[in-house]
Amino acid sequence: MRKLSQLLFVGFFLFFGIQNQALTQQNNVNRSVEVKDAKFPGGDQEMIMFITENINYQKLGKQNEKSIDVRMKVVIGKDGKVLNAVVHADNISEEFKDELKKAALKMPKWYPATYAGTAVESDVIISLKF
Repeated sequence: MRKLSQLLFVGFFLFFGIQNQALTQQNNVNRSVEVKDAKFPGGDQEMIMFITENINYQKLGKQNEKSIDVRMKVVIGKDGKVLNAVVHADNISEEFKDELKKAALKMPKWYPATYAGTAVESDVIISLKF
């Protein structure tokens, strides 16, 4: 119930999209090879809950009444560990960008992307709206 009330309280996540691309070599793409995207344990809802519980919203600062679009690129290693996070957004403080990056780096191990049954490094794009 606490998690649900936090999610409702935050109210910032009007839209959440995730886009994931396994890194493959452009010249040797075989259409019959299975490619699986990296997945956060528990799915997208659990990832939203993790982010909401691990950022300090006070660092967002006072914003206009307009919504703010944030895109965060997260690099997932072959072992599922978050290797890096880069936040792209206009009109938010550097402190809040740092909060988002810290939250991403705290994430538990993901299920890594696979290419032909082998774990590969991949990029995950997380789109948030505040």
